[in-house]
Amino acid sequence: AELGMLSAGVAHEINNPLAIIRGNAELLQMSIPAGADDQEEVSEILTQAGRINRITSSLLSLARQGKQQVSRFDLAGLLDEILDQIGHQVPLAGYTIERSYQQDIIHLEADREQLRQVFTNLILNGLQAMEGEGRLTISATADPEGICSITVADTGPGIDPEQQERLFSPFFTTKQNGTGLGLAVSWGIIRNHGGTIELFSAPGCGARFTVTLPSSSR
Repeated sequence: AELGMLSAGVAHEINNPLAIIRGNAELLQMSIPAGADDQEEVSEILTQAGRINRITSSLLSLARQGKQQVSRFDLAGLLDEILDQIGHQVPLAGYTIERSYQQDIIHLEADREQLRQVFTNLILNGLQAMEGEGRLTISATADPEGICSITVADTGPGIDPEQQERLFSPFFTTKQNGTGLGLAVSWGIIRNHGGTIELFSAPGCGARFTVTLPSSSR
């Protein structure tokens, strides 16, 4: 709770001067003639301001993890929504996406938007890890004990054991422009839903993230 309060406070304090920086940079960009040498520097200011905004947004997500808006929904429907929209964030031309859901409907009673954030993050990570081509498999099953399993598996280069140990730590990232908060926030959301998230990977063998959650009656 204290970490959440601190994260929210830091994010809000950073966002105030950031809005001024971004606003003045946009005004400066408009005042500089197109093609001028200074345009590149101003564009870089705006790019880095956007990166800071993504970091503060992730910090706010970290702070909001305990505040759930629970509803009952169809898990496959949520996954399909994400997959149908993911092409707006990553070009899908070189990928094969396989949806492997059990025949019976799986209902969850959870915060739909928080879980959307988790599964979107896992799917984006899998696609980006394959760098333009490969197979992404998303599966969903529920056992008789009421435990639901969602797996996102890619055919990318895999993850080194040393990186796996730190992958869910805040601010650790293997991406050049990553915030290092996506998986940390996802881990917190799943934990607060009474579930688990695990990684299975080896160099050259792709990566498989498995989320388990309690399901409601099917």
